Amino acid sequence: MPYLHDFDCAHQHACPHLDGLSTTWVLGQYRRAEDAYDEHLRIVDRFYDDLKARDERIRILERENAELKAKVKLLHQRQFKAKRKTDSPKQALQPSKRKKRGAPVGHPAWVRPTPKRIDRTVFVPAPTVCPYCQKRELALQKNCANTFRKISSLPPEPW
Repeated sequence: MPYLHDFDCAHQHACPHLDGLSTTWVLGQYRRAEDAYDEHLRIVDRFYDDLKARDERIRILERENAELKAKVKLLHQRQFKAKRKTDSPKQALQPSKRKKRGAPVGHPAWVRPTPKRIDRTVFVPAPTVCPYCQKRELALQKNCANTFRKISSLPPEPW
């Protein structure tokens, strides 16, 4: 089939098959789209190269970071001695040699001085339920020395 140069389409500027678009304009857009597509591929390739370079840089920095952390840890271990563990089980079973509470041996204990006067007396009823076993039938013990307790050194009420 011979190519006809002298053919002139009546729908050249508004083709019904192209929804009324110009055939010249559609052909121009098609040719420019190839150039735009090539440009997009070049941009994607540049981004890919940049990402590869950054990944390599990150890998190098992570390796340097690990080396520096190891050096700091080694310097810290040289500077400060680690806690020594007890080797013998006999030492492990003994309680630690802590200082006992209270006054030193042979010295009098320190106690709060007894007040000279009592500010007020408060009546506190006996509990109806045992705080330990929750038993309801409580009986007063005869040998209990702390049946009554004085509450002293209360500040005076401001009224």
